Amino acid sequence: MSPRWLATIAALSLSACGGQVRFDDGAGGGGDASTSANTSTGSTTPTPGPTEACVDYCDAIVARQGCYALEDCHDRCRSFYQPSCTAEVEATLSCLPDWLSDACQILYAQDPPYGCQPEIDALAQCAIRSTGCFLGAELVGSTGCVGGGECDARRYDIRCDDAGACSCQLDGQPVGACAMPFAGAEACSLDFSCCRPFFGY
Repeated sequence: MSPRWLATIAALSLSACGGQVRFDDGAGGGGDASTSANTSTGSTTPTPGPTEACVDYCDAIVARQGCYALEDCHDRCRSFYQPSCTAEVEATLSCLPDWLSDACQILYAQDPPYGCQPEIDALAQCAIRSTGCFLGAELVGSTGCVGGGECDARRYDIRCDDAGACSCQLDGQPVGACAMPFAGAEACSLDFSCCRPFFGY
């Protein structure tokens, strides 16, 4: 484990990161976890630190694109994880920094392998296996998006602004809000969305 990785975990352990969805990174842990106090019971609740893949991703895009503050990026990156698709998530995170615009929107090359298209396709296929749903998304404005549709008699709606901050609705009712580690139409795809935990996936 690199000194930079350890330093990042140490710095994050000093700040509270409440409200994040906990995930299993499938790799035996993602470094030391900070704890947040429950003032009503006096107990402490472990808060997972970023995986090494998130540290590398955020270090790269904060330095190159500067779209998010570092700790904000770590929070966004954690929300991108899917327990059943850890390898596919981390392959996508590894590829994306070289294929993001200055606004952190995913770009694609004109020639094969079309940027991160293979990694994105592999993650989408993995995600669809857990949901059984394929729902579209489209760009709104410069880097915002809307996505969703009906699947298994449920209605899913995702809307994200230009900064990748998203609202999640299930059957027309708000069920949560979250933020993605990138912007653009892909942020509103059910395959990748941070809304998935609010939808039960």
